[in-house]
Amino acid sequence: MIVAESSEQAAAPDQDVHRRVCCVHRIRGRAHDLGRRRARRRRRSRAFRPGARARAEREHDHRADGEHPHRSHDFHESGHPRAANVLNSPLISASCAAASKSTGIGCMHLRNTETRYGVVAQLFHWIIVALIITQFVLANKAEALPLGLAKLAVLAQHKSVGMTIFGLAVLRLAWRWLNPVPASPSDTPAWQRIAGSASHFLLYALLLIIPLLGWTMSSARNFPVSWFNLVTLPDLVQPDPTLYEWLRDAHAAAAALLFWVALVHAAAALQHHFFRRDNVLRRMLPMKLKDET
Repeated sequence: MIVAESSEQAAAPDQDVHRRVCCVHRIRGRAHDLGRRRARRRRRSRAFRPGARARAEREHDHRADGEHPHRSHDFHESGHPRAANVLNSPLISASCAAASKSTGIGCMHLRNTETRYGVVAQLFHWIIVALIITQFVLANKAEALPLGLAKLAVLAQHKSVGMTIFGLAVLRLAWRWLNPVPASPSDTPAWQRIAGSASHFLLYALLLIIPLLGWTMSSARNFPVSWFNLVTLPDLVQPDPTLYEWLRDAHAAAAALLFWVALVHAAAALQHHFFRRDNVLRRMLPMKLKDET
């Protein structure tokens, strides 16, 4: 009898622990079921909000296509779902389409697309074009002036603009590497594609070589090179009159080559625009493309 009572007393704590564990499991199960019911109610309430059902259908289509439901190809550089949703919202698209229809200006993106250059590439292009024209004007003005302070001031501006072109060309090449350019029209002959690629390569090379030749030429003449009197650049070579004469001729020849290559490049763009009537020129302008409505 005493042994039985002692065994019952020893088993009592184990039974109490078992009851407590079962109670905890029941509470957790009820909390889990309650959370699931609340989540279902929230989803049902959101489903009846205006536009929620259409948004859910779009997300379902994106998942079926293997895409991220909140990310758009046109704005994948933002990397932020909310930014992508805002930029691709129906309100923004409708406003862009209305402005495009009324003004003739196409909807622009920062990055390049398959059909047109983005805003950044267009800014690089036209700023460099304006600076190149400025360079030729400054060079001709300096040639017409006699040696003196006025000529040296014009040459200083010429050097500053040249180094600006060099920096912009480097940035533009980096942006071009990160953003593949739009493809040429499918009906473009093969020889025109090759000529276009060659002209682009030559233009980029000259935009880098000509400023370096001018910088080295100034160093060989023992003239300092500064960027708008804000930053003084170091000399690339020691003073050398013979080297200066060679660099001056090379600089002038490269500038003349740039002039003719740019002229041919512009003529080809105009030929595409007025004769072939395609989007080659339009895609570098804030204009609607031929197939845009």
